[in-house]
Formats: sequence, structure tokens, C-alpha cells
Amino acid sequence: MSWYEIPAFDFEKAVDFYKYVMDFKIERRVFGEMHYGVITDGDDGIPGSIVKYNEKLDNRNTEGTVLFFKVLDMSETISRIRQKGGSIIKEKSLIRNPIEDGQSVIPKTLIDNSLGYYAVFRDPEGNKMALYSNS
Repeated sequence: MSWYEIPAFDFEKAVDFYKYVMDFKIERRVFGEMHYGVITDGDDGIPGSIVKYNEKLDNRNTEGTVLFFKVLDMSETISRIRQKGGSIIKEKSLIRNPIEDGQSVIPKTLIDNSLGYYAVFRDPEGNKMALYSNS
């Protein structure tokens, strides 16, 4: 993957949400007639942007691509999501593989070959996203 775009009808609210929740640095840019909030956080991540849409997308009842954002403090990030109008779909959960008789194995994840936790949320625009953390 080389780029991602997060759709937003309420562009300013979406930029504010991701700046606050994920502590992203976001530069507002216009290319042609399209408004972008370009995420400029260092060289180690996948670059992307928030893109202003002229119509509100009805994406709450669809399953599409889900971006996982790696965070250091998942509980703090979940709190910020709620403060800025997002909602939690799946609370912080340990990634585990079920085996038999209700037992499970805690595997090293495919993300970074370590123990991992995840949570799933919707941003204020209704986009389904996820969090990943090692603690």
C-alpha cells in the first residue's frame, strides 16, 4: 500500500478528529477542486489523507476496507475517540486464536510479530477504522 484516503463530508470536523485522536499533523491542501488534509507524520508510516466529499456517504451499514492505526495507549485513544464524537464498535480485545473446548492460544500477530490488542471504532463521518497496540 502506498496511500490511503479517508472520506469526509464535514471536512473540518474530520481533520480536527484525527488531529486530536491520533495526534496526526495534518496539512490542508487543494489539488484541482479537491480538498485534502494530508497526514504528515514522519517517514515510518504509510502516507494518506482526509478528503472532502460534497455528499455524505452512507457507509454505516457496509463492510469495506478497515485501516488499523497503531497506538501506544489504546485506552487514552479510545477516550479521545469518544470525546470527539466517534463511537466504539469493539472494545480493546486481546488477539487470540480459538482452539478447542473454549480454549485459545495467544499468537504473535502478523502486524509486528508481537502480542497484540485491537479495538474497532467509527469516526464521526461513519468510517469504520481500527486500533492496534502491543499493550
